[in-house]
Amino acid sequence: MIGERRALAEELTQRWSALSVEDVPASPFVLLGSAEAMVDQLQAQRARWGISYYVVQEPYAAALAPVVARLAGR
Repeated sequence: MIGERRALAEELTQRWSALSVEDVPASPFVLLGSAEAMVDQLQAQRARWGISYYVVQEPYAAALAPVVARLAGR
């Protein structure tokens, strides 16, 4: 999974040249990887920055549903 997240981050740096491969997965604006990886990332962001509310664009809502289901009640 770590390799998958890195590959996705590398792809995004082609569009966002100001960010490094390490910056992308650390950003609170990007979720990468499996549902479990996203859950871990969201929980880490809540602990670090107190972020507990996100807005998701409608085309991505269904894809994020497994993540929301895993976070429900946590």
